[in-house]
Amino acid sequence: MRGGKGYKSLQHDMDFDVSDDADLEVPDKPLRRGWTTGACATAATRAACQALVSGDCPDIVEIELPGGNRVSFAVAMSEVGAEAATAGVVKDAGDDPDVTHGALVKATVRPGRPGSGVVFMAGEGSGPSPSRGCRCRPASRPSIRCRAR
Repeated sequence: MRGGKGYKSLQHDMDFDVSDDADLEVPDKPLRRGWTTGACATAATRAACQALVSGDCPDIVEIELPGGNRVSFAVAMSEVGAEAATAGVVKDAGDDPDVTHGALVKATVRPGRPGSGVVFMAGEGSGPSPSRGCRCRPASRPSIRCRAR
């Protein structure tokens, strides 16, 4: 997994004049779609949940995207034990890759105490966190929680 000491927000004032870019390559077809880290984390969480419940991790897992479309992800790795299950999905950023392209996005699930609900904990490579607990954005938590079911 990729990790780091944090992310810097960069702002650039750019003024492009494309009239001099006659040799600029323009794709003759649409760019191949990629997936967000959150979609990969949701897929890994769903696969790990299924593995914990059934004792066997699926090779393919399907999730629902926020817009309602359903997509499938190949599960790249899994570990299933009596107390926890881990699954991983390799991020494919499509034809517009970022630094997380090719990263193995993993999720580990464990049964909690009855009535404890879903608790997110940071894992290896999750990035910085000002407090203990989940290192994903609060807006991502409901998506992972609901779509992992």
